[in-house]
Amino acid sequence: MRVVTDEQLIAQRAKLGKRASLIGLLILLVGFVVSFSPQLFLVSLGCLVIGFTVSNIGVYNANQWVREPRADQVLTRGMKGFSNKFTLFNYTGPVPHVVVGPPGVIVFLVKSQDGRIIVNGGRWKHPFTLRRLFGFFGTESLGNPSRDLKALIEATQKFVARVLPDAEVPVHGAVVFSSPKAELTIQNPDVPVLTEKQLKDFLRSVSKEEVLSPEQRKALMEAFQGRYKGAESQA
Repeated sequence: MRVVTDEQLIAQRAKLGKRASLIGLLILLVGFVVSFSPQLFLVSLGCLVIGFTVSNIGVYNANQWVREPRADQVLTRGMKGFSNKFTLFNYTGPVPHVVVGPPGVIVFLVKSQDGRIIVNGGRWKHPFTLRRLFGFFGTESLGNPSRDLKALIEATQKFVARVLPDAEVPVHGAVVFSSPKAELTIQNPDVPVLTEKQLKDFLRSVSKEEVLSPEQRKALMEAFQGRYKGAESQA
């Protein structure tokens, strides 16, 4: 498996997360200090609101870009050793994670939630726990991964159609849970739902037929790499 990851973008977002967390904390501290002066009540209130908001932005970015394993690391590790006819692109194209290979294009939506997750058709539930309460702020909600994945697939289909207007390119997709602590209960899912360990089997299931020629793959790879000119790695 070949891997192209925009490491510069990751470093920038990680820096943003660290700085926003620190700045938010400092603003909260200022708000706490001035709260002892009744005449500065509005200043204190403003500091608390702004500090809380900035701090949450920092925590969210830190969770996405600093805390490991990141989404790109999970995908790279899960597909390590797969055929070099496949290339994984992380953060370089119109969608965060996509694989280009002989059977077409595969889009991955990576979710970091842990604990019990229930999938029934297109319905998703992440039951509330006290542990989730303590980690609530700055974390991403589960939402509806089926809907989100379908939106990513649709955006990818439009992008691919512009690159290869005369070709019918299959676009597959799957939701991947990156946390080993995710406890999945799945019944009749309307989209594939995977863990890291199931990634290779999923790729094998969609790679039975070579739909794209080497020339078509090259055109798509150049398009998904976009303006990123960093080095390619092997997984």
